[in-house]
Amino acid sequence: MHRTSIFALLLTGLCGCFETEYPGESVETFLVDAELTENECGNQAVPATVSYEFRVELRREESIAYWRRPDSPLVTGTVDEDTYEFRFIRQLPVYGPEETIGLLGCTLVQDEQIDVGVSYSEEVDAGTIGDAETAVADAKSVLFIADATNQDAATTFAPSPESLEGTNVVEFSPTSGSDCGPTLVSAGGPFLQLPCTVSYELLGEPTGRF
Repeated sequence: MHRTSIFALLLTGLCGCFETEYPGESVETFLVDAELTENECGNQAVPATVSYEFRVELRREESIAYWRRPDSPLVTGTVDEDTYEFRFIRQLPVYGPEETIGLLGCTLVQDEQIDVGVSYSEEVDAGTIGDAETAVADAKSVLFIADATNQDAATTFAPSPESLEGTNVVEFSPTSGSDCGPTLVSAGGPFLQLPCTVSYELLGEPTGRF
């Protein structure tokens, strides 16, 4: 009876507060491929896209991390060395109580977690600036650091981000006191089960800034 469409509620991305100036320092901007690995909820409840691409900039300030996508809210998380974690929890009202039939109503908790790690290129000793000019052509994803006023100065290529890898997992579960039984397939609803999770594998490579 309560065959609820959850399409408008789900997978809108992590939320935060809009910023005009972004805190921290930029780590890298990545083009990310997201591949669906599991949808326990079922496609009727959560019509998750099998695969899609998006661009994201990672920023950091000490142990604080920032996840920034174009035209989207800035998300705050944590960073430990090169591992980044972002989490957002919100409640999704599905239907209200109906006292005449003793129905308590249903509200779902959407708990979204993004965990990614950044891999870096190895540091290269280029010797002199003259040698460095050749090395630059062979090392596309490194940052050249040198004293341009000293032609004989030793130079190095500092490690720079070359890939991003991780997961995006969204869990849906009823709040305490909710009766979400009517949303299950066994009762004519769209969910295969509750709680349930939708999981993506994330693979990214550096791209131009936005």
